Amino acid sequence: MEKSISKYLTISFAAFAGVIAFSLSLLLKAFAGAFSSFAFLMGYDLFKHGLPIVVGLVLFLSLQFNARVLGWGYEVFIELERVIWPAKKDVRLMTWAVLVMVTLITLVIAFLDFISAALMKLILG
Repeated sequence: MEKSISKYLTISFAAFAGVIAFSLSLLLKAFAGAFSSFAFLMGYDLFKHGLPIVVGLVLFLSLQFNARVLGWGYEVFIELERVIWPAKKDVRLMTWAVLVMVTLITLVIAFLDFISAALMKLILG
């Protein structure tokens, strides 16, 4: 049991670190378009590719070997095992209810938008 939780935590930490590294690389590209100093640094592969990888690796290792974070992760998985999940039929019905309500609200907002646009054309001539 504890071994499987450990595997899930490691996969979760790796995925989180990967998302952060990817986000950092996108952020660096955006900064390179806005700031000339970042554009200069992005010419170096070590900065362009190495920095996000190093940040992701450091984040993964700091999460993986932090006793407090691991304890919190174990508690989260233990609590998730206690959750009583709804039946498949209930999930399907609730999903349809949400889809119907979103569609109705979309239609109401579209109708109000159409009416307000027509009123604005009428007022502004």
